Amino acid sequence: MFFPLLLIAGNIPLLSVAQKQGQERIDSLIQLLPSMAEDSNKVKMLEEISYSYYSIAPDEGVNYGRASLELAQRLGWKNGVAQAYNTIGINYGYGKSDHANALDNYLKALSMFEQSGNRKQAASVLNNIGSLYDEQGEDRK
Repeated sequence: MFFPLLLIAGNIPLLSVAQKQGQERIDSLIQLLPSMAEDSNKVKMLEEISYSYYSIAPDEGVNYGRASLELAQRLGWKNGVAQAYNTIGINYGYGKSDHANALDNYLKALSMFEQSGNRKQAASVLNNIGSLYDEQGEDRK
């Protein structure tokens, strides 16, 4: 019993270093935002920041995901909108364990990717939905 606890306790400093490095990376991306044009690259940057937050600060991840969604909608960029829904779902599902909001966002993303014929992204969303159902013990779904 003592040995596994040592392994867990011994890895805590590594986790905090990884989180610090992750936050530093996010901070550097955030610093770039004000100088970026309001285009698809900024949508992608906001989405990347959103995704980067899911494991360390999912509420922030949701906020950046919504910013990505709003900009993609203003630009009329459907793939960006769908990807934003997927990333918001990731923050809700993996980050916050809010399965209802995760599924709602995943289904929006899935519908849009299927309509556009983007099978690769649709498969990625289906994987997220499958993981969500697995976490809930809903193996049949």
